[in-house]
Amino acid sequence: IDFVDNLCTLSKREGRWLRRLDVQDAPDGRIRVENMTDYGECRKECFLVRKACQTVLDGRQEDLVDALRRGKEQPKALALRFCKASCKKKAPALKKARVDEAFVKGPDAGMLAMMENRDKLREETGQVFDIMKREDMDSMSEEDRLTQAAQDAFAEKMMLARDNSGRDWKGREKEL
Repeated sequence: IDFVDNLCTLSKREGRWLRRLDVQDAPDGRIRVENMTDYGECRKECFLVRKACQTVLDGRQEDLVDALRRGKEQPKALALRFCKASCKKKAPALKKARVDEAFVKGPDAGMLAMMENRDKLREETGQVFDIMKREDMDSMSEEDRLTQAAQDAFAEKMMLARDNSGRDWKGREKEL
């Protein structure tokens, strides 16, 4: 059920698929969603498809989990069943011209996985991690590298102090 709960969460692996969607103008004045092969940067259109995902799944996560466990429905039939109310309505043409956001290639799957792991570690330990590309690290000035090293040293001292206090980073008693 955790997988389905996070299906519309952009910062989780389960919601990563949303980053591949691009909202485009259709010739009839409506909009359509195109599945791109690369992950894109998440901007306004990404948040729009996330909201659509949340609307379709709203309160129906357990129904989806049950349907997936049964495994009898084909993916298209399953999509139609869960989108029945929303998909039944024919969307009207847009009243105002929309400004299309260009699809900009974003982080690759490896970088997204590191960002997701960073968020998971933050939740578990309270430690803040920076994720950087190798070329970004190589282009850092000496002052930036020294600042980064000082931040890392400070974080290490804070972690040791927390360990010695007998409490976790949220201030709760540690379980032994």
